[in-house]
Amino acid sequence: MILWKIGIFKIKKVILRVDFNVPIKNGIIQDDTRILKSVPTIQFLMDKGACVIILSHLGRPLKELNQDGSIDKTKFSLEPIADKLGEILNKKILFATDCAEADSLKKNSPVKFR
Repeated sequence: MILWKIGIFKIKKVILRVDFNVPIKNGIIQDDTRILKSVPTIQFLMDKGACVIILSHLGRPLKELNQDGSIDKTKFSLEPIADKLGEILNKKILFATDCAEADSLKKNSPVKFR
């Protein structure tokens, strides 16, 4: 579907799946190209009045488990990406670390990040 042919959104919430699987080292994004490529779409949706809920993933955590079998949540967190996107859009991004926390985010924001 071509976004600019959609017109004005009557539904105020849009779930947007993006590929934000970017290289991060020590919490610093090494290449933000994928983030920057998504900005026109996100901005378009916000300009049309949509609350954008962004879904993504980072890396392959099941291939890099800790010795106890757990996932290193700091290594695979999308929070640095949410922060970077907030800087680019000059908007506050609400970031949910998991589904339970996402349910508790009831504040109004132009962009929500899951």
